[in-house]
Amino acid sequence: MMSTMERALRSSSTRKTEHIFEPILGLVFDSREEAREFYNLYSWEVGFGVKLNNSRTGTKKNKIDGDEEYRSMQGYDPRVKSKTKRCGCPAKIQLLRTDDYGWYISSFVKNHNHPLSVTCGQKREWNSHKMIDQSTKDTIKYLRQNNVSLTRIHCILSSMFGSMGDVPWTKRSLRTVCDQITRDQMGDDIRKTMEIFKEMHAEDPGFQFSVDPSRKGRIKTLMWCSGRSRDQYACFGDVVTFDTTYCTNIYKMPFGLFVGVNNHFQTTIFAGVLMTREKTNSFEWVFREFLRLMGGKAPKTILTDQCKAMTTAIGIVMPDTYHLWCKWHVMKKIRESLGPLYTKNRKFRDDFWLVVNGMLTEDEFERGWNYLVTNYNLHNSGFMIRTYECRHKWAKPWAKDKYCARMSSTQRSESANFMLKRFVPRNSSMNHFVSQYNRLLFDRDREEDIAEDKTKQLVVVHERLWAVERHALSIYTKAAFELFRKEVDKASNYILTARDGNVFTISHDNPAKRKAWARVHFKVEMLDNGAKFVCQCGLYEHFGMLCCHALRVSSFISQTICTISMFSEPTFN
Repeated sequence: MMSTMERALRSSSTRKTEHIFEPILGLVFDSREEAREFYNLYSWEVGFGVKLNNSRTGTKKNKIDGDEEYRSMQGYDPRVKSKTKRCGCPAKIQLLRTDDYGWYISSFVKNHNHPLSVTCGQKREWNSHKMIDQSTKDTIKYLRQNNVSLTRIHCILSSMFGSMGDVPWTKRSLRTVCDQITRDQMGDDIRKTMEIFKEMHAEDPGFQFSVDPSRKGRIKTLMWCSGRSRDQYACFGDVVTFDTTYCTNIYKMPFGLFVGVNNHFQTTIFAGVLMTREKTNSFEWVFREFLRLMGGKAPKTILTDQCKAMTTAIGIVMPDTYHLWCKWHVMKKIRESLGPLYTKNRKFRDDFWLVVNGMLTEDEFERGWNYLVTNYNLHNSGFMIRTYECRHKWAKPWAKDKYCARMSSTQRSESANFMLKRFVPRNSSMNHFVSQYNRLLFDRDREEDIAEDKTKQLVVVHERLWAVERHALSIYTKAAFELFRKEVDKASNYILTARDGNVFTISHDNPAKRKAWARVHFKVEMLDNGAKFVCQCGLYEHFGMLCCHALRVSSFISQTICTISMFSEPTFN
């Protein structure tokens, strides 16, 4: 059965009235809300606003008046403090009950005693036209839950209505709805969060969380992790980055992420933690609980920012873990510190990042840094001085014998924070924050599944690969194998120049291509008859992958063995 509004729309082309939604005596509605919406649509066509009044003369009568608050341009009383006042407009419809508990129009007054609004902008200023219907509110709620900004929501809804000018309410009304959604999410926040945790544990028996309560029973620190994250930590937890620079919840609680890298060199999230204070004792609790949730295994290396409280806590809780500073935090002020030299001088930027990321040994880093300071006159640069003084905490040459899984030159925590911003809107309640965080975990899991599938589909013509590459293809993922192939390609730029027993000297075949400060000779020691190689660059210890220098030696030994076996084969007549 069609509603009254639907019938009005269907008969709009053959209507006898001036307006589509013009009230007619005896017109029946299923509910009072439908009647109000019908009359409100009529008021939009004509150019006024409406309000609902309950009749005092009987329970069966209701009036919907056309005298919504209106500020007359003439005869305005200056004693009235409110921005608007009613003008006593007689326009109205009066409703009475039907026998089947519906409503019908018993009275309709069409005349107005004030000017009518003409433009859409003027009509939208009436309070009754600022109201947003429930279906649109639900759409706004879903968009906000997926971290769509207020401006983008307004643009999306304007596309649904046809154009920005056709939206029947203001952006201010939209902001009010968004604020109400946030308030609804905040209601009984802790209970909702605990219910989400119970649901997560029911779906994932490996899920765990830990709470550090205050003396007043409030939450000081909240940490949680999924079962899959704990399994990933067991495999990839040798190197962890921890960062608390992300803060998007409504309580302004810093959010920390324990992040690692998997065998596809993708960011993997081990645990999340909401904190109220960033003090030493707070970090001690965080690190102890993290180790407990992860089965007691401490990482070999941890990368953080320069927070002193965090450094102290790591020394207490994880004394055997090597602590490095995240390079992003060290370099984040380079633009404002060096100014145009960095932003406009491309050659300096290339030289700087080559020294920072490309130098593998201490001597070539020192020569490269001296070149930057001298050649670009940076002797008095505070940034260069401070950065150099703490080089042992972030520079690769001083950590080359420490396993970092290629994370010392990347910003895993910052990239995880960036990904989280796509899912979590600003000023989130705790329960909404946890829900959206779970979506990030789901997204990371799907990305890992895709990478795993690509590895299985990897097809390479084996005849074009030499023995070491074929072996690497059998054990590496697609991402790791591509990095290995780059080292293989770089190995062709080196030649064997000297050998002293099991110690080989590998030299670059064209030193002129290298920077003046870059090393061109590397010593590689062969152990256990070629089962292991130790290179001065320390890439294997730092990254877990053979360097181009060791691969060049391995290639030389393989060719030598093949030559010997070929000439030692017996001949048959």
